[in-house]
Amino acid sequence: MYKKIALSILCFFLLLVPVSAEGENASPSPSASSEEQSAVSVSASKAILIDEDSGTVLFDKSSSESADPGSLVKIMSVYLGVTNLSSDQELTMSDTAFDTYSHDTGVLWINRGETLRAESAEYASMLTSANDTTAMIAEGVSGDQDTFVNLMNQTASDLGMSGTVFSNVFGTSDGTQASTAEDIALLVRKARDNNTFSAIFGAASYTIPATNVQSASRTIVNDCGFLKSSDSNYNEEVTGGRIAGTDSAGYSMVVSASRGKTNLIAVVLEEADSASAYADILALLEYGFSKFQTVTVSADQIGTKTVEVQQNGKHVYDVTFSVDSGFSILLSRDTDASGLSAEIVVQNEDSGNPDEISAQVVFSLNGSEIGTAEMNKEVTAVQEESASAESSVKKLSKFDFFCIGVLLVLLLLKPMIRFFQALTPPKG
Repeated sequence: MYKKIALSILCFFLLLVPVSAEGENASPSPSASSEEQSAVSVSASKAILIDEDSGTVLFDKSSSESADPGSLVKIMSVYLGVTNLSSDQELTMSDTAFDTYSHDTGVLWINRGETLRAESAEYASMLTSANDTTAMIAEGVSGDQDTFVNLMNQTASDLGMSGTVFSNVFGTSDGTQASTAEDIALLVRKARDNNTFSAIFGAASYTIPATNVQSASRTIVNDCGFLKSSDSNYNEEVTGGRIAGTDSAGYSMVVSASRGKTNLIAVVLEEADSASAYADILALLEYGFSKFQTVTVSADQIGTKTVEVQQNGKHVYDVTFSVDSGFSILLSRDTDASGLSAEIVVQNEDSGNPDEISAQVVFSLNGSEIGTAEMNKEVTAVQEESASAESSVKKLSKFDFFCIGVLLVLLLLKPMIRFFQALTPPKG
């Protein structure tokens, strides 16, 4: 397991709260205090800021309350595209798919029978919210949109997006489609583990190659101004983003951003206009980056530990503990990170049963424990080698020693005959 170990521990300068985390299944760290959160003012009716590495909530404003997510829904559509289709897989606009969306706005103007690579469709759906390419993705993955919507809802359930209900692949407002700021942050955090999705989510532009219908390539740009260097909203710390806006849902936005070693995800829903969405996202990011810092502890710094298991006075097993990768630890900016330490602590070390022995990395700050993480465990049997050696000795004592004795007699027989011949006086 441990495809990625991410431990995050949130410590406040007023109080150190012991928390524990185990690899990716980290127990929730304590969220930022209400006093600190009150220093951030956002006009969005629903908003959330999380630490991407751990999922720790740093700011929350009605983030679990239901809202119309608008075309942020396409984040799930694209995520399912990249996880179910190869980038070079060809998708063709069918008559059925062509008739499932409005052709007035939000399209790339794909014609019936036109073929695109899946990668091109995914970029168009994410960057420009193209409904036609989203319809192609849905049909390419599931055969039809109804089956794809079921897959969207099943995936949402699997991810723990308990406040989300998808009713269409586009994000069209229909009175039943709903999500939460908390769920959208969770989805983006999960989706960004996929390198292909992360590249699409963070692209400023993309050039769609010529197709069987379009003889010229087409360059599209991201609707999210944070990612475009020519836009007044450009922000070099933003690593990915998606903005959505409808008359009924208002404006919504989700972005990922990095400063130093700290990675954040911010979501705002139901904004009055796009300017408010940009302003609120900036306020959330600045709050997160100014109040918190990420400190890393590498796997080399933690090291490994091997325990020798004894049974009846014999060394029969080696139990080795290790970690696959390093840990990211989130601390308050006011915390002196030089007091951070990591120690391997073994439980039941004297047990003769290797199954009962376990180990954790224990993280401490200025001598106070602030979190733990389970370690990988590898058990190596050494008794087989000993048993083999004992068996060899037993065989030598019964049969091989007899053969060796016979050989020695034969080897010594000739010299002995010569010796006795030398002692015998010659005849005559």
